Amino acid sequence: MLGMVCVCAMMFSMTAFAVNHDFEFEFRDLNNQQTGSYEKSDNDQKWHISLDTVNARTGKANNMSSANIFGCKMHRNYNDTVDTYHTFSNYVSAYPIGYSSTVYKNDVMHMVAKKDSNSTSSASLNISGRFAP
Repeated sequence: MLGMVCVCAMMFSMTAFAVNHDFEFEFRDLNNQQTGSYEKSDNDQKWHISLDTVNARTGKANNMSSANIFGCKMHRNYNDTVDTYHTFSNYVSAYPIGYSSTVYKNDVMHMVAKKDSNSTSSASLNISGRFAP
């Protein structure tokens, strides 16, 4: 009986974990690129991003820096006013970003990204990581 109570308590106290989606970009200019579209796997009102120092697929080092800045924004495929633009010059892991309006499980989301116009480096920006809408 005690075992059943513990199992039930664990089932109801578990938090849902958002599904991560890999991405990689090479920006040779300031034009936008975007990821594929994915259904949001939870009702969390934050999305998470991880930026890798090394591309796990290719083994090539990423080169984001304070002179080569990465910018991104989460988009919903309808009613797209869910996020503001964010910039990164440091690598992060599961960094949480709050939505600016309510999103729901199963909303179809994608990330739009670019080399930020405040970048002073003329080098291409190579960046990879994961995001969970």
